Amino acid sequence: MGLPIWSEEVCRLHDMPVGHQPTLEEAIAFYTPSSRSRIQAVFTNCCEKGISFDEELEIITQQGRRRWVRVIGRAVRDELGKIIQVQGSTQDITERKDTERQLTLLERSVESSTNGVVIVDAQRPDLSMVYVNAAFERITGYSREAALGATAVFYKESTRILQPWRNCAKASKSSAMCTW
Repeated sequence: MGLPIWSEEVCRLHDMPVGHQPTLEEAIAFYTPSSRSRIQAVFTNCCEKGISFDEELEIITQQGRRRWVRVIGRAVRDELGKIIQVQGSTQDITERKDTERQLTLLERSVESSTNGVVIVDAQRPDLSMVYVNAAFERITGYSREAALGATAVFYKESTRILQPWRNCAKASKSSAMCTW
C-alpha cells in the first residue's frame, strides 16, 4: 500500500499544514492509544482481506486538541481482484460526540433525581407523556410502561397525581418538562 493522501480538510482537522502528506505510521500516531489499536486492526483487515470499515475514533491533533472522527475505508482492487489501495474518508464528529456526552449526563441526572419528572409532548393536544423517571414511579406507584403515552385522562382517578398533573399541563404550554 502507498502513502495516505490527505485532503485540505483532513490536514486542517489534524492541525497540519494544507498539503501535508503523512506516512502511514504518522497518520496512525494521531489516534489516541485507546483508538490506535482499533484503526490498525481495521486498516490491516481492509488491506489484507478487503474488509471495509466504518469507525468512530478519537485523535489528538498536532496542537494537542482531542477530536472525534468517523473513519470509513474500503479496499480498491485491480482488474485481477488484487487489493491495490484503501480508499476512504475522515469526518469530524466532535460536536456530535460532545452533544451525546451532554445528553447522557442530562439523562443520568434526571433519572437519578429524587423528584418525580414527567416530560410530555407539548406538540400533541393530549399532552401525552413521553418520559417519566424512577422517582415518578416510586411517588405515584405507576410503572414507566403504564405512564408512557398516557394522558391526564388515564390518571383521572389518582389523587396522588391529579394536582401535579394539572400543574404540569399548565406549565407545558411554555415548557415540555415538569417536576414534582
